[in-house]
Amino acid sequence: SEVGARVFLDRLPLSTSGRAAVDGGLVTLADLATGGDDYELIFTAPVGAGSVVAAAAERAETSVTLIGEITAGAAVDVVDQSGATVDLGVRGYRHA
Repeated sequence: SEVGARVFLDRLPLSTSGRAAVDGGLVTLADLATGGDDYELIFTAPVGAGSVVAAAAERAETSVTLIGEITAGAAVDVVDQSGATVDLGVRGYRHA
């Protein structure tokens, strides 16, 4: 697709226990973003389609969270609250 993305780490949806673990210093947002068994679907929508996406989510009785944006270039950047790039490194489970 020849596009990149910017993902805002602090916008990722967390469970109550996940938020408590981050707030308690037990794990970082990067830990939760790259590990565990809590799965979410990710999709893109055109800029300006927020009301259409919100209406579809309401009809489906599900929540939708804006976590990033598509960018020019091929880089995928994950950024923290200050806008600094976070290096997630190689994390998570590797299937053989």
